[in-house]
Amino acid sequence: MNETQATTRKQSIQGLDLLKFILSIMIIAAHTSLFEEYAQLSKIRETFTGFAVPSFFAMSSYFFYRKIVHTYTHEQTSSILKKSIIRLSILFIVWYVLMLPMTYIRFFSIATLKETIFAILFSCCVNGYGFIKALIINTVILYFCRREKALICLTIVATMINLYCSYNYIYKYNSLFLDIHPYYSFYYHTAYFCCGALFARYQEKIDFTKWSIKILIVMWTTLFLMTFFLKIEPIYRLLSFPLLFPIL
Repeated sequence: MNETQATTRKQSIQGLDLLKFILSIMIIAAHTSLFEEYAQLSKIRETFTGFAVPSFFAMSSYFFYRKIVHTYTHEQTSSILKKSIIRLSILFIVWYVLMLPMTYIRFFSIATLKETIFAILFSCCVNGYGFIKALIINTVILYFCRREKALICLTIVATMINLYCSYNYIYKYNSLFLDIHPYYSFYYHTAYFCCGALFARYQEKIDFTKWSIKILIVMWTTLFLMTFFLKIEPIYRLLSFPLLFPIL
């Protein structure tokens, strides 16, 4: 790696650190119901924070894929996958144990066996459970689809699934999937994972000018404002990270 590439990567990591800080504040605002007593401000906050969690998924896959895309032996990539899954699994178990007493009182003590199994597999009975579960499953999927053609195919399929689940939840086309909130399903977040992986793969081939950055800012702002007049929140969440990533 030459000096220019090293500088570019350092800048990209610093930019993503700034983005992670901003997104963390946004998630805190969302969970504390900021501006809830003011309908209009609450709507703006809710829309603005809508891309926070998807962006964290994209950044997770960005850093994971950046490791394996420059690794050429099967043993090395397998080792990276194992370390990632072990780290996430430990986080998953620790968080599950910590949250279990509160979850038992709120859910498990009154839920039937069928509801319990359904919640563990498809829903989110523990706060944060769906996020970590999606991280683990999608990391494995991304590993097996890390080749260029496979990654592109996965991106297309995952995007279609994401939009279908999102709009089905809004318009209720298919009642079969309405019991499962798409937000808590791992396949809903696969599209965001693919987005981060694509940037990791093609980042060095993309050259953004000051004018193109300004255009991206205008595009994101336009998309954000359109969500108040049209039901394009799913599209807004999908495109926010690709538009903001080059800026940072």
